[in-house]
Amino acid sequence: MAIAAARRRGVTVYAETCPQYIALDSTDLDRPGLEGAKALCSPPPRWPGSDAAIWQGLEDGFFNVFSSDHSPYRFDKSGKFPHGGDVPFNRISSGVPGIETRSPILFSEGVSTGRIDINRFVALNSPMRPRFTASIRARAPSRSGPMPISASGTTSMRRRSTMAVFITRSIIPPVRGWA
Repeated sequence: MAIAAARRRGVTVYAETCPQYIALDSTDLDRPGLEGAKALCSPPPRWPGSDAAIWQGLEDGFFNVFSSDHSPYRFDKSGKFPHGGDVPFNRISSGVPGIETRSPILFSEGVSTGRIDINRFVALNSPMRPRFTASIRARAPSRSGPMPISASGTTSMRRRSTMAVFITRSIIPPVRGWA
């Protein structure tokens, strides 16, 4: 893999993945009617089971960032279907919403299933973690040593949300089972 090879040569390389690549696969593109368009993004979701490598990378630190390409298209002519619904896939807007669903998906599909622990969840959701830790230490000189950032609490929550709870105007859930 190019990223791993570059890192072995000492090159600083950051790797990112997004919620749709742990929550969707190529079978979602084959949903009946226009439903497959809800999973249309670039690059497209891969084959069933391909998410195992992504989960491994999230767990072992290969991925530095769990982010979102956030494309909050509405499921109508003003969004996904600017050229109508009966068109080839390359005339359908590509992208899925993700800014609001990123953390709930990572928690539900990662922590609640045991794929990652709660501290890795916090680290993936805190890209400014080292700077934040240094800032806290600078403002709290009475503490000695580093101030660890970690989390505790229940990890058994499995949330199947509805898009109605989110602020985004998109009505397209980026994960199957979330309607």
